[in-house]
Amino acid sequence: MWSDGGQLGAYHVRVFRVAGEDVREVPSTRAAIREFHTKHLCSERKDNVYAVRWVNGSAQLMMVAEIYPTSDCGKDWFTAGYLVDTNNGRVMERYSEKEARKNLKNCPTVFWPSAAWDQADVERAKAAAAQVNSEP
Repeated sequence: MWSDGGQLGAYHVRVFRVAGEDVREVPSTRAAIREFHTKHLCSERKDNVYAVRWVNGSAQLMMVAEIYPTSDCGKDWFTAGYLVDTNNGRVMERYSEKEARKNLKNCPTVFWPSAAWDQADVERAKAAAAQVNSEP
């Protein structure tokens, strides 16, 4: 997962399969993103795509797509979640906005920026970063 413009840039996900010496990119998120864009697309600012966690080892990936809550998108913030097959990208489950936000809140790392964060999340991340930075 990476951002194309720092904290305010769009977040993207690419998935790779490693088998021995072979490394190849697999289209894990493409179908879900296409589906998301049929209903929710902000051409000005694009959107964010987050990898939330692996499921069933690495056979499936829980992911979330979101639209920014900004006036240039012309709509309210919207989030949708998906469980995808990592080998072929088939959407196996869909999660409502409420379920997707809950999954983002349960992401295992404190360094997880998303529009689902509230001020308490920001303060926890700052405290965790300060602790990491103060360790020898």
